[in-house]
Amino acid sequence: MRLMLPVLFAASALITVLSTSNAARDLISAPSSADAELIVIEVEGCLYCKVFRRDVLPGYLASPRSKEAPIRFVDYNTQTAADLPLNGPVTIVPTFVMIKDNREVGRLPGYVGRSEFLRAVTHMLSAP
Repeated sequence: MRLMLPVLFAASALITVLSTSNAARDLISAPSSADAELIVIEVEGCLYCKVFRRDVLPGYLASPRSKEAPIRFVDYNTQTAADLPLNGPVTIVPTFVMIKDNREVGRLPGYVGRSEFLRAVTHMLSAP
């Protein structure tokens, strides 16, 4: 438990920083050597987006999945969102999109809770 506290504290601090301004929304987008990327499409003021950041994001960042598919947050109302290689329109936020080789291989529309989210990400990571 002692080792988990620093990880939880760091994740909480990161969430606080990320949720304070629009400029920080794309902060978790450093280039990586991973083959996949998990993009979270959200909008300012989205309640379930905030719940995801609070309840699910720390666990995801601490999981091996985050090394396979680093997470990036994109505001739906930015040009960045328009440039994403999506298979179809985004109709609900948050929407979680798995990108591999610059193409969408899976999508999870809406907030579904921690367990279902992690299960869906694991499934999307196994997609060719």
